[in-house]
Formats: sequence, C-alpha cells, structure tokens
Amino acid sequence: MSAHPVHGRWKVAGAHHRGDLALDGDLLHGTLDGAKVEARCARAGDHEVVLHVGGRRVVAAVAKQGDGWWVSLGGRAVFVARADLHDVGAASSAPVADPFAVSPMTGLVAKVHVAPGAVVAKGAPLFSVEAMKMEYVVRAERDVVVAEVRAKAGDRVQVGAVIVTFREDAVGEK
Repeated sequence: MSAHPVHGRWKVAGAHHRGDLALDGDLLHGTLDGAKVEARCARAGDHEVVLHVGGRRVVAAVAKQGDGWWVSLGGRAVFVARADLHDVGAASSAPVADPFAVSPMTGLVAKVHVAPGAVVAKGAPLFSVEAMKMEYVVRAERDVVVAEVRAKAGDRVQVGAVIVTFREDAVGEK
C-alpha cells in the first residue's frame, strides 16, 4: 500500500460499527467505535490486506464495491468508504457505480431476495450471507434492474464473489 499512498478521511459503517479513519502512506489511524486505531498496512494479495496492530499481524479480506470496500475480519464485515470523496468538486470525477453486488464475507448465501428482471429500489435487500452465526444483508446502493443472480440460498461464496449483476442500461452514477 505504501507504493500508492492514499490520503483522506474514511467512514466505516455496518454491523454496529462506526468510525472515522485516515490512511497516510501505510499508516491507518483514527477511531473505530470510539476507540483509537493505529495500524501499519500492506497488501497481501488481490483481496487481502495485512494489518500490524500492537505487535499482532492480522489479515483482512477486502472486496471493492462502488465508492468503497467491504472489509471482512474475524467473521465480521464492515463497509469502508471515503468521507471526502464528493468534496473533490468536478462532476466528471464522480465515481461510476459498479454493475454488480458482491459478497462482503466468506460464508453461505442465506437468502436471495431478487430474481433476474426485478426492479429494485435503492436500499432494498438483494441477498444475505451468513458466517459464524452472523448474517449480513446486502442492499441495493441505488435503483437497479437485476440482470443475473449467480448464487442461490445454501451456496458457499467467497468474499468479493459477484452474486447479483445489474442491467447495463440501469447502471449509472449514484
């Protein structure tokens, strides 16, 4: 990560977590659930980041979706996104939404709430994944039309696996 330093403020949300983090080079610092966070970060692979926290080495699985990343650590998943992303100003720099929704963690698909052709409103559930007695519902980040559903209830999926795709003509900016 230090080869491409990223500076900015980040918001963390999901599964009862809230935070405000900054990534300066390879140093991650800020607060998470009111506690101070400070860790060194390094990429371990395409979907893994190694964090060095207080002398401990912790591996987190990550998957890009939309403006942020799903981070899965110890059976818990949180969504991390830049808080200052839209402060950039120019409309041309606005991100284009991903044409799919991914699993935020490795586990079993508990339920699929949509079918191909379904018109889904922003915030409506797409599917849910469960692992270690925790279930996470993935919701539509914007109004979409479902093109394909790639998993069914009971299927084992990996973090970052594409579960639902959206019709190209229904994919746009958030």
